[in-house]
Formats: sequence, C-alpha cells, structure tokens
Amino acid sequence: QAVAGDPEAVNPHAPTYRSFRNVAYPVTSARTPQRTGEVVTAVLHKDGTTSDNPDLARYNVTLAAYDDQLGHNIPQVFTTFFAQHGLVYEQGRYVQGSIIDWVFVVGLPISEPYWARVKVGGVEKDVLMQAFQRRVLTYTPANDPAWRVEMGNVGQHYLRWRYQQ
Repeated sequence: QAVAGDPEAVNPHAPTYRSFRNVAYPVTSARTPQRTGEVVTAVLHKDGTTSDNPDLARYNVTLAAYDDQLGHNIPQVFTTFFAQHGLVYEQGRYVQGSIIDWVFVVGLPISEPYWARVKVGGVEKDVLMQAFQRRVLTYTPANDPAWRVEMGNVGQHYLRWRYQQ
C-alpha cells in the first residue's frame, strides 16, 4: 500500500510500507545522528533506497527535534503540529490546552523524514513522510496551510492490503 497519496494502483511510484523496511526501526535499529537545524532533502524511493535531492531545500523544512529513545530526527513542520493549542474538553468542561498528546497519539519516530513524489488526487506532488510507532505523518507543502500536515490512514491501508482481492 502506498504510504501517502492515492492508492498504489494509481500511484505506482509512491513508497509503500515495505519501502520503509530498511530505514525504520526495528529492522534498522541503528541510531541516526542528531541533525537539528538541517534542511530535509532525503528522498525515499519505492524500492526502499534513499538518495539526496538538494532541490527539495526550497521547501525549507528543517529538523527541529531529536528523539533520544529510538534515535530519529523530527522536522519542524511536525513539532509545530504537535504543539498546537486550542479548545479541548477535559473533565467535563472546555479549556484551552494541548490538542494532542503526540507521543500517545502517534508514538515515537521509527524512521527519519523522507520526501517522495506521489500522486495526490491524481496530481504528482512532493510529500514529506515519516513513520512513527502508531501513525505515518505527511507534510504536503502544496496543500492549503490547514491541511499540510496529515496523518496517514493506516487502518484503511491495512484493510486494503489484507483483504483486497
């Protein structure tokens, strides 16, 4: 199943979950060096290989945090998403607070962030993706600002992978 964008049948060059096999924990337990402040230009290809594309620096996506536990960097676009505050319902009343407990909701990062060229709604776009323990997050700079960071629908992907005929 394609990790981001349209289903694999119409998105044949997009990385799949298998593409992450050699770059993600637990298959790859090697820690990545902390690179906070660096611009993300790494690309993940469908065959699982990676390369560097300096042209992707135009999006100015920088690494903002490092997870010491599993040893992966997290880009600023995701840390900003995690830090959102707003009106939440707690203990029977509405209060201002964190919208999500990101470690509880997405888990720790199990890969580095990678760019890929994928079809979204039939249109090829640059999409940044990163695998976490419970979710895959994507960042699509061409999207409306409110929809640039999204959580991959892992449940739907699993259903398609497991039961599609």
